[in-house]
Amino acid sequence: ALRGAGIPITIASSTDKYQIDVAMERLDMAKYIDRVYSVSDVGVNKSNPLIFNIASEFMGTKPEETWVFEDGLYAIKCAKAAGYKTIGFYDEVSDKDWAEIQATADIAVENCSHITVEEIQNYGE
Repeated sequence: ALRGAGIPITIASSTDKYQIDVAMERLDMAKYIDRVYSVSDVGVNKSNPLIFNIASEFMGTKPEETWVFEDGLYAIKCAKAAGYKTIGFYDEVSDKDWAEIQATADIAVENCSHITVEEIQNYGE
């Protein structure tokens, strides 16, 4: 849906790039992804906004017009502090942080079926 709306999609992940590439190919999702960045490529974890900034620069977007989709509380906090809009996703690994993710992220959902492109595009209007 994002691709169909002409929205660029870049992955900025804590997972190694080769693992993401394999998963995207296996799931037939690679065609929707413009670029993949891993924290191992940029040299810092997601408590530093560098990976978000690199992805945003690649897409040609400013932080305030860029959404970060995240399941880690610390990364949501970092992205928000750097001026990005955030969508917090539920993950069993982050279950203990779910209440704070819901309170911190601009939007919090349990999975992708709980949000539409229109909601993202019209957020704050």
